[in-house]
Amino acid sequence: MKKLLLVLIFCSIFIGSNVYADAVSKMNKEIESLRSVPDKLNSLLDDMEKSRLITEKNGGQYNKILMDYAKRIRKSSSALPDMTKKWVDSKGTENQGMEKVIANYEKMASEHEKKFKELEKKANRIDDKIKSGEIKLAPEILKSMTKEEREEFYKFLSEPARKEYKKQYPDLFAKAFNYIMEFIIPSAEAANLRPCIPLCPAVNPACVACVIVLGADAAYQQWNNFQKAWDWCGELSRWWRYGCRTAAVAVFIAWIA
Repeated sequence: MKKLLLVLIFCSIFIGSNVYADAVSKMNKEIESLRSVPDKLNSLLDDMEKSRLITEKNGGQYNKILMDYAKRIRKSSSALPDMTKKWVDSKGTENQGMEKVIANYEKMASEHEKKFKELEKKANRIDDKIKSGEIKLAPEILKSMTKEEREEFYKFLSEPARKEYKKQYPDLFAKAFNYIMEFIIPSAEAANLRPCIPLCPAVNPACVACVIVLGADAAYQQWNNFQKAWDWCGELSRWWRYGCRTAAVAVFIAWIA
């Protein structure tokens, strides 16, 4: 019976340590996976600009990847404080390698902050070209739009582009609208994990407090702001205003980087 009890205790310790090690491993994998997202978004913007055509494969995918990225950033940044606390409370026996996770996460977020500033510029340039008619929406997208979406798109277009679309698609653009609604994304001061790096090379309670304040709290507070900004960009304008949505994510990542 004693032998069985010892085996059970050993197994619980072994499994528990594996769970914590697995959490660190999963976080490292997530960081590496997130690292390539801005480049994927950049490729989609390049395709829009080179093809001069917005399709489901470039425009639709861009929106999906952008929102998925924001959700993953929120989830990962929210998990860091609990992981760091377990690492400190166990005096480094659990979540070993946590100091590297924090440093890698901050490095990734800082790189993304810079890349998203460039993505925002490119996306705004594409929006300007959509507005002028230099970049067109694919016929299948125009035809799949609701009446409200087409009306919103017509408002967004410049006068020469409106005439061109009306000429090419008279059945879809039968009415004229005389105003354009603008959306403004608020700016943000960056709260980041950089100050935590010197506190986290070794087990340190101050590391936990720093990660909680600058990691999870900032992400939680800014997630609501991000969702409002995303909504401000307009559900009816999902096939344009890529700059607006990119700006919303850029502001969100700035709080983490």
